[in-house]
Amino acid sequence: MEELHDTHRLEGFSRSEQVDLLQRQRGEAEALLAASQAAVTSSAVEFEKIRESHKSELATVQSELEKARRVIKEEEEKRVKAISLLKTVRSKLVNTEKERDDADQERTHLKEEGVRLRDKERSERERLEA
Repeated sequence: MEELHDTHRLEGFSRSEQVDLLQRQRGEAEALLAASQAAVTSSAVEFEKIRESHKSELATVQSELEKARRVIKEEEEKRVKAISLLKTVRSKLVNTEKERDDADQERTHLKEEGVRLRDKERSERERLEA
């Protein structure tokens, strides 16, 4: 009987050690789980910060892109106006040069006519004086 009692006591002691070991393992597993959850939570928070940062950067880049598009559009409008003005000025210049050439021809024609009339008058005078 004593032997049975010793066996029972040893089995109880062995079970106690196994329970203690399992409780320690459970504690370690819970600590690892808590650390993992904390790491996941920390990573999620960090990810969210990075996402918000990228979101903010994207908004800034989009804003800058819109500004650049507006500037390009304004510059294109200015370019079109400048080309239109240059065409108008060129057209007026061509017309003015044509008018100048016509006036030069008219002046030359009038000079020649004047010289002819003077020559004719001189001839008439000489004829009348002779």
